[in-house]
Amino acid sequence: MLGTHPHSPTHLRLDGQVYWLSASTLNHAPLLDDTAKEIWRDTLKELATGDGIRLYAWVVPDTHYHLLVRLDRGDALPGFVQSLNGRSSRAINLAADTMGRKIWYQYWDRCIRGESDFYTRLNYLHHNPVKHGYVAKAEDYAFSSIHYFKRKYGVDWLHSLWERYPVVDFTPEEGD
Repeated sequence: MLGTHPHSPTHLRLDGQVYWLSASTLNHAPLLDDTAKEIWRDTLKELATGDGIRLYAWVVPDTHYHLLVRLDRGDALPGFVQSLNGRSSRAINLAADTMGRKIWYQYWDRCIRGESDFYTRLNYLHHNPVKHGYVAKAEDYAFSSIHYFKRKYGVDWLHSLWERYPVVDFTPEEGD
């Protein structure tokens, strides 16, 4: 099913689909300090424990985020993003004493089309902080799911994944 709205991108809403989600801060402003990133991460983890949601990977730099997430019900996608953006905005603004400030602009999504697409985007997501100059090695960035993968599968697995599914000429999403 296609979900459309005249002022936003078209979103496919497919049941059981893995989605690549990206959202940027308003005007790509660097609104996310470490406290805001912790709040966003905690909000994401809380929402991802819900029925029908499987979080695979995430990263949150200063101006955007990327997720790989599976939803049992495709029509749950807008509500999931609205909850993530709304709850995290409110908590971030409350912590910064800036109530009413708009943080998130809008989101973009893509349906994952197979193993290669999944792992290439996983690599892109984990190496995004390197791309943006936050760190020299992806494992050094604190606000990313790469630490889970490193603990579960080891650094050799991460390196072999990069060699097998390199990010070459990967066009950034509009939210990046």
